[in-house]
Amino acid sequence: MIEQSRATAIHESGHAVVSHLLGLPLMHVALLDDTQGETAPSCAFWPTCEHYYRNHDPSNFPHSLEIQHNFRWQAAVAVAGEIAELCVIGEGHRVKESEVLDDRKRAYHRASLIHYWRDKECLEKEWWWPDGHCSTCDDFISPLKSSVETIIKQAHIRDAILLLAEQLLKTPLKRLHGRVVKALLKNWIPNESQQDAKNSIPPAPERLARQN
Repeated sequence: MIEQSRATAIHESGHAVVSHLLGLPLMHVALLDDTQGETAPSCAFWPTCEHYYRNHDPSNFPHSLEIQHNFRWQAAVAVAGEIAELCVIGEGHRVKESEVLDDRKRAYHRASLIHYWRDKECLEKEWWWPDGHCSTCDDFISPLKSSVETIIKQAHIRDAILLLAEQLLKTPLKRLHGRVVKALLKNWIPNESQQDAKNSIPPAPERLARQN
């Protein structure tokens, strides 16, 4: 049976590798204990970005469209840790259950934002959590998970996750700076994999009708 700390390292490395593939810079990747870790983005989610997005239709404002794309990348990163454990270990998740729930909640929140300009009620009435209350969120999350699983199952991506996990376990403080993570992954993952990963993430759901 795989040890718990290694499973957690693989979980966090899954987040980190998918972040790298989607061009989201990291502050650090760390193990907090055997069952908890942290993959911290350099540019975190800002309420001002959400406010701008909710007041500027991405079909008319390029910056709002860029924010929407970032919500798609963030949702993919959120589901990547649990999927990495399932694909690499094959025995389900071993990180702390609250961490898995936080990841799922983050993914559904981003899904609700992604389809905000199709259906605003989901975000405004918080139908996006617990999952299952919003079929549009489910319709985005389900293919998203499949896409991330396909990415992670590629041999060179799986190998990069394992190598990064081993590096994380070997470092004395169980923490790797974002610059170190980027340098390691650039050596292990070809550049073309990044664009392939972005192209595989599902688009925002099509609108049913234009909203006022």
